[in-house]
Amino acid sequence: MEPVRTLAERLREILARYGVSASELSRRMAFNSRNSVFRILNGEVSYEKQHDFIERMRREKALPLTGGEWSDLEEGLEISRIGAERFCINRAMDELVMPRQAQETAIRVARWVDGAEAEESLETCLGRVLAGKHVQMLIVGCCETVLFSALAREIARAHAQDVQITHYIDATGTALVRAIATIQPVVYAPGYQAYMLEDGAQRSLYNCDMLLAVYEDDGGGSHFVHAVMPDSGTLSCCEYGDEAAFGFLWHLFTKHAQHAKPIKNMFVQPASPLDYLQYTEQYRAIEEDITLYDIKCDVPINFIHPDILLGPVRDGFAAIGFGEAEEREALVRAFYDVQLRRWQNFFGKHKPTHTIFTYESMRRFALTGRQSDHFFAIRPYTREERVQILRGLRAQTADNPYFTVYFFKKDLTPVQEEIGLYEGRGVLLTKSHTDYRLDGEHAEALITQPEFCESFREYYLKRLLTSCVVPAKETLAILDELIALSESAD
Repeated sequence: MEPVRTLAERLREILARYGVSASELSRRMAFNSRNSVFRILNGEVSYEKQHDFIERMRREKALPLTGGEWSDLEEGLEISRIGAERFCINRAMDELVMPRQAQETAIRVARWVDGAEAEESLETCLGRVLAGKHVQMLIVGCCETVLFSALAREIARAHAQDVQITHYIDATGTALVRAIATIQPVVYAPGYQAYMLEDGAQRSLYNCDMLLAVYEDDGGGSHFVHAVMPDSGTLSCCEYGDEAAFGFLWHLFTKHAQHAKPIKNMFVQPASPLDYLQYTEQYRAIEEDITLYDIKCDVPINFIHPDILLGPVRDGFAAIGFGEAEEREALVRAFYDVQLRRWQNFFGKHKPTHTIFTYESMRRFALTGRQSDHFFAIRPYTREERVQILRGLRAQTADNPYFTVYFFKKDLTPVQEEIGLYEGRGVLLTKSHTDYRLDGEHAEALITQPEFCESFREYYLKRLLTSCVVPAKETLAILDELIALSESAD
């Protein structure tokens, strides 16, 4: 990560770039004394005085700064306002919530074969392992975005159902947030489990970046792979001919397992109608009477009154044969009862629910009646149904002090995953655009690590809600616009 530069450092760099002295800047800003400028450049004044200084500099047009240079100074101001540590955590959290275009640098893989190094691609190296049978992998550290993106791609490509990955992480603060943002591509994989080291573990042992893997080839032969990352751009690996040395390393890093805590819990991934009912009940339990800080693409099913859901559910279940025909009405009523309890919880509890939507996704819902994660077994909502849904959201947002809807500013591009803090229970990461096919691509992971949960809460309240969403009045205007779109849609 780039070092954090203070406002004073940034301003000194800009003055040097333009060849302007502190005395000259003072003259251009019509200060009676140069001391004010010198104190700013030495970082000796409060955030409020720094803010006033930058605003005066802007008004006086003291320097012909570019938009990027003004943004650089505003970032320096933000560091002064919230502190370097919180700024770094926010920047790391942005990688999870509002990732920028990936600027990945390829990892060079140096494979030791027959006493000499041979280079290969990261994908080739991981693909060879994950294409094997009975794959077991142990990762220590290695929280590199490129590595985990490639790992996710190769897991998907290999369709490896028996891949088990154990990952030990020793991190706090910013490093912890960055680690969870990094592992996000594989955090949903059923066979992946990350552990956070706790007191009692020999932490110095886990300060290396290392990967161990064992797999079988088609002929039943076992392969033992050992890789280390001496730096962030290199993976050096070799393959042992037998299990002896490999087994020792595996034992060394797993014998402290009792001092490591899983950072996620997984929901059951069922497939039958009754399993879906159990799954919905799991969701109802985690939502019950908690404060929620949520990021959604568009309207979730739990915000829709079950009276509106009845038509789409009955039609959809019948159309695709979801559930046995003679038992279908009982199934529908069971879903109705659970959904009613969910709806009553969200709009009746005396604990806040905060939900941020994306404008374009909500607009698509208003026009088509399909949610970004539209449950495959229900039909799209009719024009009348979605008008009812949007009017209900608008009324709750306007009148219910415990329920608030927001919209991301239109120039922001939040991640298309769903992310929500169920306070006291964890941060739930959910893959979206999967039609809730729980026997397919749909996956969820509940991150229970307390420090990460608190960091997300602070980020949501003090970054997203203060800088990234439109004002309340504009939110209501957008909801009115969406209602009008639904009313006029074909």
